[in-house]
Amino acid sequence: MWGKNKNMDVRQIVKGCIDKSMASQRALYDYLFDNIVYSIRYYPLTKEEMEDLIQDIFIKIYTSISLFDSEKSSIKTWSAIIASRKCIDFLKSKKPASIELEACLEIEPICDTMDDFLATELIIAEIEYLPEKYREVFKLYTFSGADHNEIGKALDITASSSRV
Repeated sequence: MWGKNKNMDVRQIVKGCIDKSMASQRALYDYLFDNIVYSIRYYPLTKEEMEDLIQDIFIKIYTSISLFDSEKSSIKTWSAIIASRKCIDFLKSKKPASIELEACLEIEPICDTMDDFLATELIIAEIEYLPEKYREVFKLYTFSGADHNEIGKALDITASSSRV
């Protein structure tokens, strides 16, 4: 999980990142990379856009790391929220006509049959109709694995509100 830095814990990594330690930044990157990719994989992005966004997300994480509060959420939940918001901001900045069909086709199939595929596509499309806060809660819970207490603290809502 941590590569060469497996004896370091999250608090040490965060402190090192605050101190601008390249080794800590690399350890944090290694620790969070899969989580970030998993958090943004359902957004309609081309491979190149996803790569650019991952860089932007990590820059945001590194420059905002001093704001991370382990009492409110885990580093994975906090970074997933940053990733989600960066994707939303990026997609809002694009003209609707410029979202390419190829981006949707690059998503790995998650179903074995066409019926399952169509049902899954329908569900994913319906998720996008949810109000933004509901959508964020749903994606954090379902795709990032955050629990309701973490989501509540991270989004500044009560944990019970995230369960609705």
